[in-house]
Amino acid sequence: MPSFPAAVVPSMPAPTPKWLTGFRAVVHSIAGRGWSVKESRGRIRLSVRYGAEGKGSSVTLPLEWGAHSVADALDLIRRLHHGTTIGNRSLRDALRLETAPDAANVDSRGQWAQLVDTFHHDLKTHDRIKECTWTDSYGRFLAAAVAELEGSRPPANGYDLITRALAPWAAMPRSRSIAVNAICRWLDFGVDHCGLSDSWRVSASSRKRLKGREVPGERREKTTLTDAEILQLIASIRSEPWANAIKLLALYGLRPEELNHLEARTDARKDELRMWCGYSKTCGRGSTPPRWLFPVPLAGADGEPVIWNLVGAMAIGQLPLPPLSDKFAVGTFLRRQVVWQQLVSSYKERGLWVRPYSLRDAYATRAHQRIANTAAISTAMGHSLRVHSDSYISATEHTTAEAFDAIG
Repeated sequence: MPSFPAAVVPSMPAPTPKWLTGFRAVVHSIAGRGWSVKESRGRIRLSVRYGAEGKGSSVTLPLEWGAHSVADALDLIRRLHHGTTIGNRSLRDALRLETAPDAANVDSRGQWAQLVDTFHHDLKTHDRIKECTWTDSYGRFLAAAVAELEGSRPPANGYDLITRALAPWAAMPRSRSIAVNAICRWLDFGVDHCGLSDSWRVSASSRKRLKGREVPGERREKTTLTDAEILQLIASIRSEPWANAIKLLALYGLRPEELNHLEARTDARKDELRMWCGYSKTCGRGSTPPRWLFPVPLAGADGEPVIWNLVGAMAIGQLPLPPLSDKFAVGTFLRRQVVWQQLVSSYKERGLWVRPYSLRDAYATRAHQRIANTAAISTAMGHSLRVHSDSYISATEHTTAEAFDAIG
């Protein structure tokens, strides 16, 4: 006789625990029938369904699945319901706001750095800022703020936080102003989008006070350097990579950050090796394109041009350069050089300001002495004619006197 398999008796589902039945009933009473909870990898998964088509969303709550989490879960779900209905936020955004860091919570200190990352991502997504802009105008100041917030005695409000974080830039009016703007914008983002208490917001009057006033004595007139001074500086530098970097800045009139974007290329128009700068500077009305560079040699003690074949050396891999993490690296290096310190001090006594860009100003001065086409010089330097006229020194008292003396 044929054998038949034994009848399969369906197993009965396990009864729903009483705590879960009560939990779901209260969720429905708080938020409505479209809100439901279930277990997901040991945590509470909250789902929301709405409309005739049953569309919705779901999030995993930062709470363990079990009777011991019901009270905390109900409190959180009540706030999430308020945030999505009254606050008109998505479920995911409402959860992020409710679980944002709070300085009073020791366990959340590490989340301040996470808030910086969230803010960074938001700026890149919506403002489309470059990494160099983040580094220069936000990153270093927010790092100082996070260090204060994660210290043993964290500040309790935004004003106190900024007061402490400004310490490294107390004597630098421009940097202090940028720092205040950066930290305030970050805190505003936290309050508006990440659930920080309103105590972290800093009023307009407080921001102005934190920035301080720039006293008249702090205003300095920009100046340029002579070829002799630049050559003296280069001769004093013991590091070959750094000497090469300063030579490049002086010979081509570069911005410090452009040192990271140089390449020796063959110019097809003349079939000759030339220096190419791949840097594109973003400005208010657009951006300046990458460009060919044009050397303007410095004059030696005998008046003859000093020849540096930097592009040739780069082409064969014989032009070592220092590691440059950002555009401030050049300034940091120069401030440690004795000759640079002497130049800064000497010009300061005359009320003049020497800075790394003084090498770029010196290039503009030399170029104007030899070329009458201002538009060509501005293009070679990678900016508009208007910016060139407004911002760069093309003549000094000495070169002006020389020009008129030549007339007789």
